[in-house]
Amino acid sequence: MTSLNPETPPALYEHCCKVYKVMLSEAMALPVVDGVGDSESTANIEDTVMIWEGMFTKLITVQCHLAVPEYSRVRSALLRMGCVKQLRRGGGGSPSQYELCFEPTFERFKNQLETKVPQQTKESQVDQIIQALNTRVTELEDWQTNINEALADLLGTERAS
Repeated sequence: MTSLNPETPPALYEHCCKVYKVMLSEAMALPVVDGVGDSESTANIEDTVMIWEGMFTKLITVQCHLAVPEYSRVRSALLRMGCVKQLRRGGGGSPSQYELCFEPTFERFKNQLETKVPQQTKESQVDQIIQALNTRVTELEDWQTNINEALADLLGTERAS
């Protein structure tokens, strides 16, 4: 059995790296003109941008062999990390176009994660469970005391403490 290491990259990070590498292998280097690639300009290699054009859904499902739900997760993570910039939205039969900025890094991946619920430590989880159980025990004790008092009143006997 393997132990969980908090520094082990999650599957989503691995998927992002895989998708980016495929995009990079298919991308075209285009010269930069006004911040965007333009094939009619002449420039040296430092003045080029890598542009990937294609169907992102096919990239995810067919080329990278990932499940359809990974489409949104991978695309969003790549955009949040700044690894890619969408230049043109595809749809129907037209392809999307993305500028490839840089490869994903684990550090950037960790920084871009959207945490809706803060990560809990085992200790805080145990404390929360103990607190909930204490609340339930107190409520049960109060309930039992009320029953005892009601029975004492009903039977005309003394209340037990």
